[in-house]
Parts: sequence; C-alpha cells; structure tokens
Amino acid sequence: MRLIDADKLSARLSRNATPYFTVPDIENAPTIDAVPVVRCESCCYATWAAWANKYSCGQVHGLLVFGDHFCAFGKRERTEGE
Repeated sequence: MRLIDADKLSARLSRNATPYFTVPDIENAPTIDAVPVVRCESCCYATWAAWANKYSCGQVHGLLVFGDHFCAFGKRERTEGE
C-alpha cells in the first residue's frame, strides 16, 4: 500500500478540467512521506494496568494512557506471523 497526496492529485484534476480520475492518474499520483502509527494497545512497551483500566507506558514512568494513544516510543509487538 502507498499513501498518495490527494491535494496534488486534485490540483492535477482541476488543471485537466476532467470530472473524474483515471486509473493512470491514481497510479501516477505523488506519494506522501509517512510512517505507520503504533498505538499503545499494540506496543511492546505498554502493559495493561487493570486497576486504572488503562495502559501503562514502559518508556515514561507513571504514564497511564488509553489504548488508542500513540507516541514516539511506539514499537509494535511481534505477532506469530512475523
């Protein structure tokens, strides 16, 4: 999968004055620079703190976060298929 820059693709569409995107338009669309986000619920540093009903971050002492939180320390846990 690649992430495309929809703004640049739309700008190209308005220059061509066509009301639709063609497959080559999408295939040739410029990409963006992005990295996958690792959320706390799938991070190898986080542990479940049942008493707080949140995750405890193993990188920042005392930090309790919800599972959908993410940070710069995030490192995905290994799964059986990896």
